[in-house]
Amino acid sequence: MNKVLLYGGTGQSKIIKDIVDDLTDYSIKGVIDDTVNLDQPFGVDFFIAGKDCYQTWKAQTPDYKDYFFAITIGNPHGKVRKRLYKRLEDDGLKPMNFIHPNAEINNKLSSKGLQIHSRSILNPFSLIGNYCIINTAAIVEHDCILEDCVEVGPNATVCGQVYIGENTWLGA
Repeated sequence: MNKVLLYGGTGQSKIIKDIVDDLTDYSIKGVIDDTVNLDQPFGVDFFIAGKDCYQTWKAQTPDYKDYFFAITIGNPHGKVRKRLYKRLEDDGLKPMNFIHPNAEINNKLSSKGLQIHSRSILNPFSLIGNYCIINTAAIVEHDCILEDCVEVGPNATVCGQVYIGENTWLGA
């Protein structure tokens, strides 16, 4: 069983949990979050909240390099998401793409750290950067370019041939 760590314990983590629950070879083992006094979002083997949550988890987890991970922090925190992805990758953890089974992907994805939610659609010839979030029922039409850390809100539509710069958040 592949172990998964989620960094971020609010709404985004609950969406990713739904995706991981459908994967037979992966299991969320823990959730960490920098927020002090945050309540555990759902049952996991461990939950650490507070200022040094990552360092605490890492010190308590000798096999931490065996973990896959996602930064489950939505926008307007694209810069934070990118910094945390880099930090965990530099420490040897493996970023994972989380794609809901009913999302419609009509092109090859080579990005890492993607989160593509239920009923979302990515149409042909769109380029999606690293660490992007395509929320529930969002549509990215043909020939779009989304740079790193873009988040497309629930039900938002990005029309064809649109360029969206790094850390941009498109609302619903």
